[in-house]
Amino acid sequence: LGTLGRYFQMSVLCENASKILSEKGMTYKRLRERKFGEVYVSAISPRPEVAILKKLCTDLLKIEQEFGLTPASRSRVQPIASEQEDE
Repeated sequence: LGTLGRYFQMSVLCENASKILSEKGMTYKRLRERKFGEVYVSAISPRPEVAILKKLCTDLLKIEQEFGLTPASRSRVQPIASEQEDE
């Protein structure tokens, strides 16, 4: 899998994580049970997809910068000099 293939694969994973977060929300309730069967919320935690999405976005941005796909990185892209210009 090349860099572009990885980029597209990560884009799909990013879209899937975003879809899950849209449907289920950014957090979930961690439930515990007391001795007599009473269930209570022990904590409210971020869904695992939040961390996955954050990592994917960071990695996608690195690839976009490498290929000049962001406005800032596009301004740093230099054209390759052709042989005709050298003469």
